[in-house]
Amino acid sequence: MLGSEHKALDKKLEQAREDARETQERCTALAGTFNGKKTAIVEEAREVKQEATEMREAYLADEEDPLDGFEFGRVDTNPDAPSPSRRPAA
Repeated sequence: MLGSEHKALDKKLEQAREDARETQERCTALAGTFNGKKTAIVEEAREVKQEATEMREAYLADEEDPLDGFEFGRVDTNPDAPSPSRRPAA
C-alpha cells in the first residue's frame, strides 16, 4: 500500500484494518443479543460508517500523499484521546 520506506507504518495500518474488522464482527454479534434490535443497530452503524467515509473522502479530496490520511483517523487510534463519553462538554 505504501512505499518501501513506510513498511512499519504499513504493517500498523494493516493491523488497524484487521482490528476494525474484528470489532465490527464482535459488535454485530452483540447487537444480535438485543431482541428485535439487531437490524436497527446494524443499519445505524452502516449509516455512521458511510458518513465517516464521506467525511474522510472530503477531507482527503485533494491529497496525493497516502500518509495525509493517517491524520484523519488518528483520534480513533490514539489510546490517550478521551472517548466521546469522557470528552468535556463544549
